[in-house]
Amino acid sequence: AEVTYTDSNGKEMSRLFANEAQIGIGAEVVRRTTQRRKRVGGLIAYGMHTLSLVFRYKSPSMAIVVDGKREMTRKVMGLAIGNGAITAGGMRLTPKASLNDGLLDILIIDEQNVSKRLRSFARIYSGDHVEMPEFKYVRGTSITVMSDAPVSVSADGEFLGFLPCQNYERDF
Repeated sequence: AEVTYTDSNGKEMSRLFANEAQIGIGAEVVRRTTQRRKRVGGLIAYGMHTLSLVFRYKSPSMAIVVDGKREMTRKVMGLAIGNGAITAGGMRLTPKASLNDGLLDILIIDEQNVSKRLRSFARIYSGDHVEMPEFKYVRGTSITVMSDAPVSVSADGEFLGFLPCQNYERDF
């Protein structure tokens, strides 16, 4: 799939991703997880930063459009757009994703208080978080995400830049 985003200089950029892309809290975890820290293991490095952000991440308002249909405009902690089911040291953010179905699996993580964030944190490793009301799971071939805030964007474990994210598109 291809992601178009805004780099730190305000320039529109694009690149392909194979497994997953994230917007919001997940991309912020990627931004803060350095290569040096990844050497201790992806599960530990990503888990430490995720747990840290559970307590202090401020959810921005985002406008989300899937396959040309507006899904929502409201405070969202983050989104995971998956071609694959497993990411970031074993997290199953998009557990129903398949590399060969032609669809993007999109997990929308609604704003949650700290107590709910802590309860859902462990469940993202088993994939059963998608049954919780604070998560919305949709599928589509394209997604556009916009925000007035400088929301982080990552793909395949690499920090890319910020919203606006013009489009993710699965083209195979």
